[in-house]
Amino acid sequence: MRVIAPGELEVKAEVKNPLLFTTFGDTYFSDMSQTGQLNGRALIDCLLPAGWETVKNVRVKEVSAGGSPLHYRLVGFAVEMDKGNNRLWIQVELRVIR
Repeated sequence: MRVIAPGELEVKAEVKNPLLFTTFGDTYFSDMSQTGQLNGRALIDCLLPAGWETVKNVRVKEVSAGGSPLHYRLVGFAVEMDKGNNRLWIQVELRVIR
């Protein structure tokens, strides 16, 4: 994570276990699935810098696997405040490659 401008952060998330989709699949929607079974889901969390208590907007720049772009959808985001630590949670659904 890095500050790219006043009030703006850039977060790069990388999933190192390609089989995680079996644990974090969206069982309610399958519109992005190539198999018709379920959408993949990436749940990203990161500790916000000191003083950051709110997030007004999140954009997903790109999602890829093996260098190829994947179809994706930003589902939502939230800030969790816990004992002075503020954590940003982001949920992205994506097309699972099999």
